Amino acid sequence: MTPRQSRKAFQKAIAKERKKNRVVHVRLEHDDWCGVFSGSECHCNPVRCILDQDLKVKHKFYNCGFYDGVSFAAEHEGGFKDDTR
Repeated sequence: MTPRQSRKAFQKAIAKERKKNRVVHVRLEHDDWCGVFSGSECHCNPVRCILDQDLKVKHKFYNCGFYDGVSFAAEHEGGFKDDTR
């Protein structure tokens, strides 16, 4: 599967979960050498996981390319809430 196909499958799976009116948990598994761990941008190819409500892995997506959090949030605008407060 190409990176573009993987990203589209990931987006489709998130959209499907959101239609169920459930919270969608996403976990990114970055490589140890990725820039996010040194305060920089992601430049690895993280595994993207969608978790169920019990935080068990429901779907895993490989080869989606680097992770851009700003673009990801813009694609899902209005669908995320900050639960860190």
